[in-house]
Amino acid sequence: MGRVFRLVMLLSVAVLSWACDGEDVTGPAAGTRLRLAFKVALGGGANPALMAVPLTDAAGNTLDITSAEVVLREIEFERAEAALDCDVTTDEDDCEEVETGPFLVNLPVSATTPVVVLESALPVGVWEEVEFEVHKVSDDNPADLDFLGQNPEFRFISIRVRGTWTPAGGSAEQFTYVSDLNEEQEIEFPMPIVVAPGDAATIVTFVVNMDGWFRTANGALIDPRTANPGGPNEGLVEDNIKNSIEGFEDEDLDGEED
Repeated sequence: MGRVFRLVMLLSVAVLSWACDGEDVTGPAAGTRLRLAFKVALGGGANPALMAVPLTDAAGNTLDITSAEVVLREIEFERAEAALDCDVTTDEDDCEEVETGPFLVNLPVSATTPVVVLESALPVGVWEEVEFEVHKVSDDNPADLDFLGQNPEFRFISIRVRGTWTPAGGSAEQFTYVSDLNEEQEIEFPMPIVVAPGDAATIVTFVVNMDGWFRTANGALIDPRTANPGGPNEGLVEDNIKNSIEGFEDEDLDGEED
């Protein structure tokens, strides 16, 4: 898919807008208005939203995910001509930080099309990668205190998923899955994103394949509660999450690469 993963990840949808609202972002210095969107898909393709089709496996287990929330920070775009990765260089010409965070993203599990969750600005240039962190929040980090004031239930966690688990032949049971995953993810765009002077807007969509989050290698569904911290499937699900995201330019916001 043209992706390079180091580790991680990815997202009410809270639509956030920055001071760039109302500013002129059409000139050569400012570049373009950047819109970041998320879409939840089954099987990694442009399929119906997750809630419309509860997940099943060959044994008859069923999983219905009703909400999925992720804490993100430090979203940064990297130029195609960058000499070093953004996590090891301080050259602002090579790397553009569009948001520092932390902020909460609700993955749009009930939407059939991508949902914009962030608006910022991206300078003129050719951009080939985006980096961001899924980051647990702690009360000993001054940068996290404001976030915790609004989201106290996210203390020491970075991901929360809720829904219903129905084992084969059994009754439906409510579940809550949480993770303290704290890793950086780097996604290489299949085609570089070119921002030219005068461009009005650029849309980047991240497609999250949640179908595979709570499955074993042979496709069997697991009870998400067994993947909570200290559980036998904790590592399995974290690895699945890290490999579940792709990103690309999506100017018509249809969830497909342009």
